[in-house]
Amino acid sequence: APYAKNLEFWTEKARRAGHEIIIEIPMEGYGVNHAALGSAALLSSHTAEQNLQRLDWLLSRFGGYFAATNYQGGKFSADADAMTPVLSRLHDLGLAYFDDTGAVRRVAGESGGRWAIVNRVIAPVSDNEQRTMLREDLEALERIARRDGDALGKTYAYGANIEEIEQWASKIESRGLAIAPASAVLQARGAAR
Repeated sequence: APYAKNLEFWTEKARRAGHEIIIEIPMEGYGVNHAALGSAALLSSHTAEQNLQRLDWLLSRFGGYFAATNYQGGKFSADADAMTPVLSRLHDLGLAYFDDTGAVRRVAGESGGRWAIVNRVIAPVSDNEQRTMLREDLEALERIARRDGDALGKTYAYGANIEEIEQWASKIESRGLAIAPASAVLQARGAAR
């Protein structure tokens, strides 16, 4: 998240632990308070130049990422006039894009750029009922991977989420699957296009 504190510390810690880094870009959603997205959010009411200036600022907040993803963004991602320049800028910078709205497929089509659709967004966990929902989402990812050959999940780096995912991942090989980094899924999907 580009507004977070101590970004250099956290990104370096993640890289040392062998994790890939993806920057989250706040984008206009349906019914989302613009103020909640922060002062540099990409909005469909802005010109392409204004959004690209904001994108450049967001991307300058830290380094080491290989891709970007949306934060919110349903409305912005569905607007071809707004989203196309952003995808073009990311492509020119050599960055991939992971979309959890599904709208990028309609905007980008099957040509150009490195992008992938997230199969499942897993909500933050705060209680046992939500832990059950998280486990169900992980099981759904497994079903998608078995059906399609891969599945891409997206969640928030909260302690309870990480605990549940670690527990799930520790037994995934016994179920005939493997955990892969997002870049590997992107590469596999790109080869299949």
